[in-house]
Amino acid sequence: MSDKNIYARRSQRHKQEPDICENTNQLNEAVKSKTGNENKQPKIPKKKSNYSKYIFALFTALILVIVATGGYIVYTLKQQEVEAQAKYETAVKNLMASIQEEQDQSGISTKIDTINDGENKCLVYSPVYESTVPFKNANQLLDELAQKQQKKHREKEVLTVARIKATAISSKIGQYRIEADSFIWDRSKENFKKLDSISEKTIYVSEKTGKEITNKDLIPDEGSLLGIQQVIQQSILDHAKEPKKIIDAVLTMDRISYESKMTYTPDELTIDLPKNTTGTTKVILKYRDIAPFIDTDLVSQESIKDALPALDENKKYVALTFDDGPNNSSTLDLLNILKTNNVKATFFMLGQMVDQNPDVAKQVHDEGHEVACHLYSHPQLNTLSTDELQSEMNKANKAIFKATGVLPRNIRPPYGAIDKKSAETIGMPIIQWNIDSLDWKTRNPEAINNVVKQNVFNGAIILIHDIHHESVKAVSGLITMLKNEGYEFVTIDQLLSGKQKPLHQYFGMNDERLVD
Repeated sequence: MSDKNIYARRSQRHKQEPDICENTNQLNEAVKSKTGNENKQPKIPKKKSNYSKYIFALFTALILVIVATGGYIVYTLKQQEVEAQAKYETAVKNLMASIQEEQDQSGISTKIDTINDGENKCLVYSPVYESTVPFKNANQLLDELAQKQQKKHREKEVLTVARIKATAISSKIGQYRIEADSFIWDRSKENFKKLDSISEKTIYVSEKTGKEITNKDLIPDEGSLLGIQQVIQQSILDHAKEPKKIIDAVLTMDRISYESKMTYTPDELTIDLPKNTTGTTKVILKYRDIAPFIDTDLVSQESIKDALPALDENKKYVALTFDDGPNNSSTLDLLNILKTNNVKATFFMLGQMVDQNPDVAKQVHDEGHEVACHLYSHPQLNTLSTDELQSEMNKANKAIFKATGVLPRNIRPPYGAIDKKSAETIGMPIIQWNIDSLDWKTRNPEAINNVVKQNVFNGAIILIHDIHHESVKAVSGLITMLKNEGYEFVTIDQLLSGKQKPLHQYFGMNDERLVD
């Protein structure tokens, strides 16, 4: 390039430089102007800056207070929980101590097994020696019952206690029961309250034998079993809608035995009956109704209160008994005499006579006299076969029931003839006599009264026949004579205080003999 050209270019650049400088100056002025304006903005007053700091400080303090309060609340709740847990544990110990005291008093030595289920606990008081309790596999039964009860309750703070509870029902009866109780902790009251309880079969123990009470313990002999059979028969009829339709089934039903299933409690006895056609499979008997046939030491004394009223030992008693009726003439005359003199007697009725005179039989019962059995046709019992005797007795009892609504409790064998086999077949108390008025022989009122007067004593059973008019005529004078001598008149049931039993025969108030 020539020097001329180089110079020309330089000259041109120089011409342009003022413009650049001018622009630069303008830019600097603009920057100065802007900076000046910014510097001229008013500063925040010092007072406003203090307010912001105050807000910040207050906010900070508030956070600290909240944090501190939260911490205190958490701490307090934690302490309360600790205290509540301590009270809970103390209450558990107290409850355990109370239960342990009961166990000690029962004489059962136990060990404690603990079953935990989360916050809930189960305590099992197992006997150290299973032979000391009347249960087979007692420890296994306790564990099973405890787990069953524990599964029922999933509430918080539930304590389940499984144990064998032993209590004395009386001086002669002990009660043993495997039981599981659940208790829930009541925080507001700071104590346990019982939720519920479940138990296995209760076992009653004779303090005399130390073993479970058996049928044989409760019902001491065969005569007592037969006595209960009588009560069962009457009970079935009393509860039947149409008793006359089932009377045959009742009279012929199988008898209970010691092998019969009987469920004992101190207050009542439940008996599963042998198969029968009466429509009744089980009966529940109150001990008051079977008191003569049981060991009364083995039942609640309240259950037999006033069951066996005794006669006044300071008074004299006789029982008037009349055989072979009823008829529609002399028996009616006799009822009038007895009513006039306010005397109660016992009528040993023949079934065939009852069939002929049911209204008279009913009147005898309705007027408060005792109705008893004298068989159906007046046979001599020890000459009959078992089937014949059974038929005679059932026919007689059926006739009496249809007329009066009650089964007779007592029976008098015709001619007083009885043996062991007959007594077993009959299954009723045998009522004899110790004063035979000989009315059937003399047919003389004066002679009748003389015989009685010469032989009477306290507790006597007097035999007369109401089918003879002469015998009936003697009764009015007989009553007057005996009253004058200080005697009171009672039925057979009253004379024997209701204690008479089958397989036994009774000749007077104090003359009881086993039929052999």
